[in-house]
Amino acid sequence: MVTATSNGVNLTDGLDGLATGASVMSFLAFVLIGVWQFGQSCSVEAVTNCYQVRDPMDLAVLAAALAASCTGFLWWNTSPAKIFMGDSGAMLLGLLMATSALTVTGQIDPKLVSKGELVPAFIPLILPLAILILPMLDFTLAVLRRLRAGKSPFAADRQHIHHRLQDFGHTHLGSVLVFYVWTALISISCVLFFFVEAWIVWLFLLLGTAASFTFTVWPVLRKRVLTND
Repeated sequence: MVTATSNGVNLTDGLDGLATGASVMSFLAFVLIGVWQFGQSCSVEAVTNCYQVRDPMDLAVLAAALAASCTGFLWWNTSPAKIFMGDSGAMLLGLLMATSALTVTGQIDPKLVSKGELVPAFIPLILPLAILILPMLDFTLAVLRRLRAGKSPFAADRQHIHHRLQDFGHTHLGSVLVFYVWTALISISCVLFFFVEAWIVWLFLLLGTAASFTFTVWPVLRKRVLTND
């Protein structure tokens, strides 16, 4: 997981502000998860049906500091970027995401988690990989595409997802916003599992997916409407 998350963040660093913005959303989600788990921590009187998480506010404070740092960096990293994080910065953020998730889930005693709490208990472990699903999908498709063409999996081409979004008609900033929208949808959905009933989360996810898909293909739809007119 650590390797996948670190490289996943590094893969998102293909557009100005993309990796930084995704990291901000991820760390903000961990802030909310840490605060929630602090409220669910066991007291002396209540030792069942709760989460055995050691110092969850430590995670929340660290995640808040990282989110604030990335937000400040994002000001200079948006298009046209004046500074870049590079591989070392991107992989560090990925490492911190993975270790935050492992810290949270590793402190939970499975025996004390009821069936109704099973999904929220392991959401922190899923969160970094879920947020990075687009760049990881892009990487997988790129490797398969290049191997099928008889090329090296590391050969450069212009068929990445962000390139195709620009071919759809999105600007550089618009392509980044598409990734932001999908990342925000996944982050908010994961966090909602801690605060509302599951059916509300799935309804939000369904409506959010429809809205996000519409935003993704909007330039194509707009072009077709204008052509028909």
